[in-house]
Amino acid sequence: MSPSRRAPEFHAPLTLAALVLLMVNDHLLKPALHNAVTGKLSVLAGCFLLPLFASAVLAETRGGPVERRVRVGAWATLGLFVPIKLSAGAAGAVARALEVASVPLGLGHQHITADPTDPLALPMVSLAVLYARKANA
Repeated sequence: MSPSRRAPEFHAPLTLAALVLLMVNDHLLKPALHNAVTGKLSVLAGCFLLPLFASAVLAETRGGPVERRVRVGAWATLGLFVPIKLSAGAAGAVARALEVASVPLGLGHQHITADPTDPLALPMVSLAVLYARKANA
């Protein structure tokens, strides 16, 4: 079975557009502009992508119905996102954990900024769940 058939919610057009936006924003726009808009674009795109990415990983490793996979992805996103955005300590701990994989891959040191306004992007998690339902209909 092709990957797009196992996790069509992740291989759907809007998901791929959000992934491109996140990559362009983080690697080109943020370094060039480094402003509030570029910061919020990453947060919005990330909150949309992470539940769908988690669902795709689950589709590859465990299978199961999309509803369950996306629900697990949504809860995982909330469980990770809220603490790192509200606590500098949690943000630093997650950044250090990510460095274990990212530095050897040449991706450099990770920096996550706690920002109490970022949870305003959490409705994107719900939109991802709804989009996954539509992509799998």
